[in-house]
Amino acid sequence: MTQGKIISDVDYDQFKEKLIKYMQADPQFSDYDFSGSGLNTIMKILATHGVQQGFMGNMLFNEAYFKTAEMYENVASRSAFLSYTPSSMRSAYAYVNVKVRVADANSPNTLTITPNTRFVGNKDGKPYFFSVLGDVISTVKDANDDYHFENVKIHQGSWVNQSYTVAGDAIDTYVLGNENVDTETLTVNVRASETDSTTTAYALYRSAFDLASTNNLYFMEVNRNGLYTVEFGDGVLSNKPDDLNIVNVKYMVTDAEAANGIGVIEAASTINGYGGIEVTVVEKASSGSTRESIESIKFNAPIAFASGGVGTTSRDYKGLVKDRFPRAIANSWGGEDNTPPLNGYIVVAVKPHDKETLSAQEKAELTSYIEDRNVGSILARIVDVDYYYINLNIDAQWNPTQSNFIASGLRSEIRSKAAEYSRLQLEEFGEEYDNGKMSEFINGVDNSIVKNVISVEFERRFLGNDLAPQSDTLKFYKSIKPSSVVVSGFTMDQGSDHIEIKDDGKGSMFMYRNGLLESETVFGSVDYLSGVVTVSALQVHAVVRADGMVSVKAVSDSFDQNVSVGQNVVVKIEEVSVKINGE
Repeated sequence: MTQGKIISDVDYDQFKEKLIKYMQADPQFSDYDFSGSGLNTIMKILATHGVQQGFMGNMLFNEAYFKTAEMYENVASRSAFLSYTPSSMRSAYAYVNVKVRVADANSPNTLTITPNTRFVGNKDGKPYFFSVLGDVISTVKDANDDYHFENVKIHQGSWVNQSYTVAGDAIDTYVLGNENVDTETLTVNVRASETDSTTTAYALYRSAFDLASTNNLYFMEVNRNGLYTVEFGDGVLSNKPDDLNIVNVKYMVTDAEAANGIGVIEAASTINGYGGIEVTVVEKASSGSTRESIESIKFNAPIAFASGGVGTTSRDYKGLVKDRFPRAIANSWGGEDNTPPLNGYIVVAVKPHDKETLSAQEKAELTSYIEDRNVGSILARIVDVDYYYINLNIDAQWNPTQSNFIASGLRSEIRSKAAEYSRLQLEEFGEEYDNGKMSEFINGVDNSIVKNVISVEFERRFLGNDLAPQSDTLKFYKSIKPSSVVVSGFTMDQGSDHIEIKDDGKGSMFMYRNGLLESETVFGSVDYLSGVVTVSALQVHAVVRADGMVSVKAVSDSFDQNVSVGQNVVVKIEEVSVKINGE
């Protein structure tokens, strides 16, 4: 959804000029001198009044309501009426192995990485600091008495501490004073008093199942200034802190997605006084994201209100994924509808915003998070996104006299716009590729384009396995043309020969080396009508792509080049080749 013009951004001088032009269009006022001091003053008054009336009308009739508001502060604050808290920025995180060189037989039995321990990575010449969210303890020592920490999750950002004193019996609202807060890192503790250090931890309210008069909960929402606030119960719905209790909040301020992609991280402080630290990145920084958008809040708040923060129907699990990965795209369905069936499960597919799939650790964390919110004995099964790639060959006819581009510039613009179309229109679960719509879109890229013809190549991929012969079945969701299937992007031995597996037009697949048939060994089969390709008995030596994937390409057996895909499949335009005027 495109955000409309915000009335508070109206240009006063421009408004006055439009008002003058409107008056001059009336024959009665056409010869009036509106630049004269008297009329100019009147026009200023009218323009001021018009802008004020427009502003007040917008605030009363648009910004006061959740669906029509256009300012983030108003949309976010009004989502509280649906018991929804918009997602804050999310800090990028990485997984690292840490080795601390001690070489001392008398060293302590344990070593601890605390939140005060800092790690640093650099991107584009700027340092980004990382920390753990809680103590990580290691008892693992090697033969040299050095400590090892495995798969430590570190978050990018800086810690902030704030304290408030409870005053009286009124329910107070405590403001987190930074809009770059990552609320997932927030901890809230209440200390008895200045003289009593007894401290009680409070947990974030997530659903009505949390409520009880003795439960220590805090409630969070966004205020009219766009800042997050913390509030406590009234002693009935949840426990209420006493007068003169001290509220301590700790949270991380983050650079969000700016730190995504950092793959080299070093220690920036000692660990328990030891400075010989080696850091090995297991998974580079990812999943940092900006705060939830206005459009997302308007879409997700009603869904979250309906689900109540728990998983009861398959649709509810999309909202639970959003809690952990705000900018991810998710789809969920009952296991009985899965192929093959997974009775007793809810199947959840997640597409992260900054990479193609979740890591094993992220899947485990998400599974645990969902299972804590399940109703009944239903279990969650997290599955990878299955990408369906569309490769376009575009032959565009243009009139160069009607364009600001030269031919190479137009080619580049078409490729850029096709990638944008993929990102904004296709890369969601359940979307289909429509070749007619794509052609219309290409025609609209530039006024000079007279017409275009698009031929489509469909591509699936599977992970190459160099350890044992493998079999993979790939579904193209449409009938495919005989003698069009090509499996490529791998080698079979130490040589650099060009190896491909092709179908023979009769349903069998054979290997070709440098364009020549290698042998009569069958390496798979093709069901042309159903569009299913099975690769079998394939053991690769190496793959060409950095992600380890082997490519399987085919074309349609008809003029119909549209495609509709399955539940966990996302369509993505990958390769775009452009010819101008039949080049």
